[in-house]
Amino acid sequence: MYYEKTNLLYYYFIILLFYYFIILFVFLS
Repeated sequence: MYYEKTNLLYYYFIILLFYYFIILFVFLS
């Protein structure tokens, strides 16, 4: 249970980082 929660948080962080790079790319172009 604890491992799954940590895994979910990890995936959430990756998605956030992904959106951050998309926004950065849009602003630069």
